[in-house]
Amino acid sequence: MASSLPVSVEQRDELTKVAVSTVLPHRVVVQARALLMAADGVANEQIARSCAVDSDTVRRWRTRFVRSGLDGVGVIAKGRGRRSSLPAGTVAEVLRLTQHERPADGSTRWSTRALATRVGIGKDAVARIWADHDLKPWKVDMFKTSSDRLSEQVTHEDVIVSSRGGQDAVVLQRALLRGDVHEIRRLVDAELAEHRRASPRRARLLAGRSWAHILDSDFAIAHDDARVGLGLGFEQPLFQALCALSSGMGGLERNGSDIVSVESAATAILSLSDEDVLRDSWSAALTAEAAMSVGRLDLAETVARRVWLASGSTDPPEAVFAGQTLARALLFQGRLDEVSALAPQVEQAAQRHGLLALRLVVRSSLAYVDALRGRHDELTRHAASIDELASQCPGGYLVAGSMVLTAYALATAQRAEKAADVLLRGAGGPQLPNIQLVDRAYGYELLVTAALSLGDIPTARQWGDLAAALTGLPRDGMAAAAIRRIRARLAVADGEVVAGAVLAEKAATIALGNAGHLDATLARLLAGSALLGDADGNWSARLALSSAHDQAMLLGATSLALLARRDLRSIGLRLIGEPQAPMTPREREVAELLLAGGSNAQIAAMLGVSPRTVQSHVRGVLKALDLPSRAAVPRVLRADRELDSGTQRLTPRQSQVADLISRGYTNDGAARTLNVSTKTIEKHLGDIYRRLGINSRTALAAQWSA
Repeated sequence: MASSLPVSVEQRDELTKVAVSTVLPHRVVVQARALLMAADGVANEQIARSCAVDSDTVRRWRTRFVRSGLDGVGVIAKGRGRRSSLPAGTVAEVLRLTQHERPADGSTRWSTRALATRVGIGKDAVARIWADHDLKPWKVDMFKTSSDRLSEQVTHEDVIVSSRGGQDAVVLQRALLRGDVHEIRRLVDAELAEHRRASPRRARLLAGRSWAHILDSDFAIAHDDARVGLGLGFEQPLFQALCALSSGMGGLERNGSDIVSVESAATAILSLSDEDVLRDSWSAALTAEAAMSVGRLDLAETVARRVWLASGSTDPPEAVFAGQTLARALLFQGRLDEVSALAPQVEQAAQRHGLLALRLVVRSSLAYVDALRGRHDELTRHAASIDELASQCPGGYLVAGSMVLTAYALATAQRAEKAADVLLRGAGGPQLPNIQLVDRAYGYELLVTAALSLGDIPTARQWGDLAAALTGLPRDGMAAAAIRRIRARLAVADGEVVAGAVLAEKAATIALGNAGHLDATLARLLAGSALLGDADGNWSARLALSSAHDQAMLLGATSLALLARRDLRSIGLRLIGEPQAPMTPREREVAELLLAGGSNAQIAAMLGVSPRTVQSHVRGVLKALDLPSRAAVPRVLRADRELDSGTQRLTPRQSQVADLISRGYTNDGAARTLNVSTKTIEKHLGDIYRRLGINSRTALAAQWSA
């Protein structure tokens, strides 16, 4: 075994982030993985086989890291890499044309294809040259004429509408940026009356009016405008995004089929080149928000991240809008560290553009992070600043949505009455008319919880009835999970603790299928707390609460982890895996090999002992950790580590199966939970094993908990 590569804690953290990246160059990701293995003492030859390179390459990577640290990761050594096949002077000619000439067809800027045809090279070569020299001609209007000067300040704030020149254009753009619905309607309606024939200008004005209706939570009217806009034949991606967004927010299609519209719009956006995404960046940003509206957190993250990263350092308004969507998608996935890193950047960009409503959304996201991490002083400070910002905003669904997030933060901090007050004030009363459909489901859950915390069961039932009356929710979406949690809470309040726990577990499974790790943790916490009231449910309660505790620790949601521990301690029980006796050095060695997914025979061969001896040590490990089976060992020993990115290769249904199996469910038990056959579970397990490169349930538990 090679000597371990010396790596500091900070370097390991950074390498770990790089190793799971989906946006960095492949060579950088592979080198980071190799260096992490080297830091763990893995032999160079084994690293080379794992990374599909030769051992000399691994040695060079190690040497460069020792010499240059993180700065050396992914660097192509001088003299290596692909040789340029472009004729001499080609790069200079591409740069000259890009910066100093316009195309002969009268366009205001070059596309990669047009410039490639002019110079006689491939469009990908043009794109690489632009990227190497940080040129983004689609982001800059270099050809202003004297007539543009009056509206010059609008050029970089083109939001949906490109209206008449002059001062009205400036006023309209500012109104769109601020979300001032009345001003938008006044300006747009007046000009729509002048432009009745189908034209690009009428199309964009109609898009502006649709957006105003969305801001005003008039989702059906917004959808009507967007449908009319589709018929004009102009700005099709924009109207598709507005249709998907208004439909998803209002639940306008039967049986939750809004999600099909959203997925179709997102697929169209993701099939575009980066250049085309930037050209239709508002369409992409609105599509990401539409994915959030139907609970597709993974899709919202993918589309929003593409817009946010593509903007570079310019951060136009549409990128800021995508940034707040990305922050919320990460938040509900429970990726709190990423939210904490991203949110300040988005808020600063929003402040530069004067986007108060977006600042409000971002700040309420940070308030929720504070509550989840038990930072109550920071939460109080954020809540006060949110009230102040809200008083300066014109209103609309963004402001109302931020109030929902703030209310959830307050509820997480056990401030139920204050949370209910903030929610009802922001959402417009008991019917919650100011917020989108999915937020209403979450809002009613909060109101049910607040009423139950005060012992007011009749009021809780009334809120539950309003939640049950919601129509148009996507099947098996995040809102559906919230509705099941409401039913679970009411069942427990009526003394039906087992039924409540079953509903909560169903909610956790649905949330997990949508990458909603935070919601899944809340549901498991609810399931465990429910079973504490069942005389025969101690073990099930411990299992659910321990699972909630471990997941909360992985997410960094320490306040939820403390709730799980407190609930168990209230009846004299410990979390599963809390040591009741110290392990011997040999038992610790066996436990670490169990962590890697080793079988008794494999562990015996590594340690030079018999399988029977290993079996005895395994019993000692299980006794020390108070565990029922070896499959639970990885979850306990890795409770303080991050989730393995390998599990991101699984489909949502495979993730649900993997989660249940790793928590000790049998195939039959998993089948009953997911309402499928045992044969289906077996098929999913086979696919999971192939995707993750493993061959046992213990190895699955190790990788899922890694």
